[in-house]
This record gives sequence, C-alpha cells and structure tokens, in this order.
Amino acid sequence: MKIGFVNKSKRGKHLKLVPPDWILKNILLNNPRFIMIPYHRELKIQKIIIQELRDMGGEKLINLFLENL
Repeated sequence: MKIGFVNKSKRGKHLKLVPPDWILKNILLNNPRFIMIPYHRELKIQKIIIQELRDMGGEKLINLFLENL
C-alpha cells in the first residue's frame, strides 16, 4: 500500500494489513496492531477501519490514508 501497510495474510478470506514501524512503535497496548479487511466485492465496514486507523496512528494516519485512497 502507498502508506506502508504490508499484507501479512496467511488465510484466503481476509487481508491482514500490518502498519509500518513508525506507526507500530506508537500503538498502545489495547489498540489493534493490524487491520483485517475481508475480500468482499463491497467494503461495508469503512467506519470500523477508520476507527482502527485512528486508534493506531491518530488523525495524522487518517489524513494520510484519505490522501492516498
């Protein structure tokens, strides 16, 4: 991905996207360390993905994500 997330999937039904080191080092203990995205034709969980990105990297990561859609 353009903003540094890497696909570390081991199963076929979801993408397991792990953030780059600059985000990973700032993730607090109870926050998600990766994002799971299903292989559906329609992505129906946008709000959940945005919230997980916010938990990982704050507004800076949200803005970076939106700029690189």
